[in-house]
Amino acid sequence: MHGVDGLEGKNLVKLTWEQFQEWQRWGEFSEKSDNPPMTVDMSFVYRDKAYHLDMINHVFAILTDEWQPIETDVNFLKLVTKPIEKWDGRTFCELIEEMWFVD
Repeated sequence: MHGVDGLEGKNLVKLTWEQFQEWQRWGEFSEKSDNPPMTVDMSFVYRDKAYHLDMINHVFAILTDEWQPIETDVNFLKLVTKPIEKWDGRTFCELIEEMWFVD
């Protein structure tokens, strides 16, 4: 699949929660299991809108394509497992299989 909005022309792939954890290399940081690092910032598409996982102002963030935060947290694991109001109270983790990630 190819991207939408600002991701036009990008190759997009599906990920499971387990594949996401492998992509982030969380297995290499077992001592940080309560707050694993974000080793790869990424862009993804959900409901035909582009988003980004990145850091802003020293906190982890899910950002719109215009780089506006929809959720932030100092703990990366908490960010990807907390309910997101804009996504009907569902979490990144719950929705991951409905998202497309830039490869």
